[in-house]
Amino acid sequence: MQVSDEGGGIRRSGLPRIFTYLYSTAKNLPDMEGPSEGVTMAGYGFGLPVSRLYARYFGGDLQIISMEGYGTDAYLHLSRLGDSEEPLP
Repeated sequence: MQVSDEGGGIRRSGLPRIFTYLYSTAKNLPDMEGPSEGVTMAGYGFGLPVSRLYARYFGGDLQIISMEGYGTDAYLHLSRLGDSEEPLP
């Protein structure tokens, strides 16, 4: 699965750290003391590390390719085990 955006990309110097907990590329980190504006869970540095952890737990991986000044592509690879179907309630 591929998810893309054209939000300016991630700086090349920041790419090695994107899967590090608490690392964020957000311009304004959240301030719990001040008034709430925008998305309250953005910028904490947990999204990509946790997403990659889940992908690997299920036998896959998460890869990020970014072009600074243009955008970012996220690729989620998951393995399919067997041909059996799982019954749903």
